[in-house]
Amino acid sequence: MINNDLVFLVGKNTHLIGEALLKEQKEEAFALLKEAGSPDSKRAVKFEGGSVEFF
Repeated sequence: MINNDLVFLVGKNTHLIGEALLKEQKEEAFALLKEAGSPDSKRAVKFEGGSVEFF
């Protein structure tokens, strides 16, 4: 299940993040999110858990 707070992703990689999530590639989506430059990116960078816990 995708966290609804992530609906507001911004940046040029948004479509890549969404595609990775749809393919259940959470590690890839998490890495892309950290680089996206959005408010959620900042939260992802600070997050101490893994991609599964984040999403």
